Parts: sequence; structure tokens; C-alpha cells
Amino acid sequence: TMKDELTEEEKDELNNGRSENPQGRPYKKIINDYGDMSPAQRTILDLLIKRAETFKNASKNERKRIMKSGGPESPIIVETDASNTGVDARLFDLTAPDHPKSKVNRVINNVLRIYRENSQATQVIFMQRGLSDFKTKTHTAANGEKYEEKIPTHNISKEIVAKLVAEGIPRKEIAIVNGSTSKEKRAEIADAMNRSEIRLVIGTTETLGVG
Repeated sequence: TMKDELTEEEKDELNNGRSENPQGRPYKKIINDYGDMSPAQRTILDLLIKRAETFKNASKNERKRIMKSGGPESPIIVETDASNTGVDARLFDLTAPDHPKSKVNRVINNVLRIYRENSQATQVIFMQRGLSDFKTKTHTAANGEKYEEKIPTHNISKEIVAKLVAEGIPRKEIAIVNGSTSKEKRAEIADAMNRSEIRLVIGTTETLGVG
């Protein structure tokens, strides 16, 4: 495997997320932040397990019907719902409570700590979910025609911005980069980050890259 071909130093960097003498890039250290599921996440997980079992135990024809109609027991929908719930229960259920130890709130606390410890520090939050006010769900009508439904969803990026501003970070020091952000605007944001005028950028790997 590729890992077997690495030097001991490279293996250490891969496993421990750090390099003492980086070449052409900043020193990095990976810190994993773990948290227990909230009661709402546990309840949703139990529901999704039941849906997965329903599909598993369904007949071949019933599985086809579930898949064709976009039923909640469909494996791809169960997997998506589980991934969303893993980020925040409100991505599955808008009425779920804002848990104080959720991933979102732990991110906010970490951002605030780093912001306050160093007046020049800049930070990036990569988010693959929770950047929109709506999600689109495709349905299949009785006549076989497909149609889309826009469903309100929890916008985590807006929540993060609102809570950080409430804690004293000026709104002008926070930027959200999404699909509608032009290349020129992205370049302006990057330059502002280099000057520490923008201290936090929120986006996806598609809009911000992975470097």
C-alpha cells in the first residue's frame, strides 16, 4: 500500500497530523474534537435504523416501489439523513433543540478561543452540509412523472455567523464563500485574510479548495 512506501517521518505526519520542519507549507497539527450524541440525535438514529431494517426486510417489488417513490426507507435517503444528523439534529428535524455541546457549538467555541488568543489569527471552516436555507427533494407522481419539492432546512453557516457576532466578532471579519461567490470576490477575500482584515472564512471544499 501507499502507506507502506512512506518514510517513518511521513508516516508520523500522516498518523499524528503534524510536521516539525514543513517545506513550502505551514506547520500543522490535527486535533480531533469528539462529542457524544445529543438525545435528539439518538432518537433520530433509532428511527433511521428502523427505516433501514424496513427496507432490508421488504420484498423485491416493495424495495422497487420505495426506491422509485423516494421513500424515506430508501438506502440513499437513510444514509443522507444519517450524515446530516451526525452534523446536527436540526438538519433532519428543524424542531430539534440547539444542544449546547453539539458540533456546531463546539466549533463556535474553538473559533472564539483562537480568535481571542491571537489578534492576527485567521481561520477557515469547511462545511459540506448546512450552507443552505432549503433542500430539494425529488418525488415520483403516480403517473411516473418526477417533481421537486423545496423544503426549509437549518442553515448552520448563518447560525455560526450570528453566534460569533453576538460574542463580539465584527461581521465584516467573517466571509461566506459559496457557489455564487465570483472568482474576483474570492481573490479579494483571500487578500483580506492575508492582511488579517477577514479573520474567518466559511465554505466547502468545492468553493475553498483543499490546500
